[in-house]
Amino acid sequence: MSLDRVVTGGIYTDKRIHCNDQKILHELTSPRVWEWSRFREIIIDLSILGAGNFVPAINRPDTIQLKGLWKTIADLQVLSEEKGKETSKVIFADRERRCLVISGQTAIGTQVSVTLTAKTEPGREQQQQRVVTIHTHPNGAASNGLSDTDYLTFIGDPKQIAMIVTYEGGLIMPLKTTVTPNTMAKNDIVRRLADLRCDFFDRPNKQPMLKVADLNKAVCVEFGLTLYTATKRARDMVQRAEVTR
Repeated sequence: MSLDRVVTGGIYTDKRIHCNDQKILHELTSPRVWEWSRFREIIIDLSILGAGNFVPAINRPDTIQLKGLWKTIADLQVLSEEKGKETSKVIFADRERRCLVISGQTAIGTQVSVTLTAKTEPGREQQQQRVVTIHTHPNGAASNGLSDTDYLTFIGDPKQIAMIVTYEGGLIMPLKTTVTPNTMAKNDIVRRLADLRCDFFDRPNKQPMLKVADLNKAVCVEFGLTLYTATKRARDMVQRAEVTR
């Protein structure tokens, strides 16, 4: 085992997974509260380990601070309210510079969908990996939940670690863990999502907003995601939601 790797505050920066990486990641993710600096470092280190590496399920935190992304989140929501359309941005991890890069491109879609513009900085295509996506939902009965397309895009992309969806009342963020499948076929994801949606939206005498909330929880259980939410008042601090009740 060679010792000529460079360590820059966390995970080793070569393409192999070193035997110490699991221990480093466990120690980094073990606190129950993640300040912004810790969350940022974890996201970068997971990108260095490569696509398909996610947060250890046993160490999923209770709260995460999104301070470094808050202005982007707020700006997207304001633009969405002005346009009445979904808006989005992609966040990249630069594995060489060990930093997060907020895309300079803002996508504006329709009232019900938006395309993620996953274009890295020029010349940094090999160093930068999309790790977090942010998009908005204009006002509506299902605005506080992810759509099937949202989940399909997120679960089907082994590079993405978290997806932030903001709406008028706050935000919702699923986070991938080590029990999240990263090689599931698209058709299997579509089928399982359709089955869950049928189970929840065919139930009589249930309020639409409650159906959406319960569906979010069921999807997270099904695919090994940890669900975080925040009200508008909470701003940049998201709280883990109990999904098993």
